[in-house]
Amino acid sequence: MGTIEDREIGGCLSACGLGAEQRERYLALARGGQTKEQMWLLWRRRKALMEELHLVQKQVDRIDFLLRSLERADEIKE
Repeated sequence: MGTIEDREIGGCLSACGLGAEQRERYLALARGGQTKEQMWLLWRRRKALMEELHLVQKQVDRIDFLLRSLERADEIKE
């Protein structure tokens, strides 16, 4: 089952979006003292999350543009 610490770290990794295989890999690296590899795995996940964030930000920006356009059009009617 693993130690309490393993479960806590696993929960954190899960909340960060790492799958079961990635979580097990991270914990195995931790047990082996392979800190650089752990960091590489986390940096890779961070990069993926940042790419998703930028995509979502672009979508929000487009919605904001459409909302402002509708607000301006509504103001002109009044």
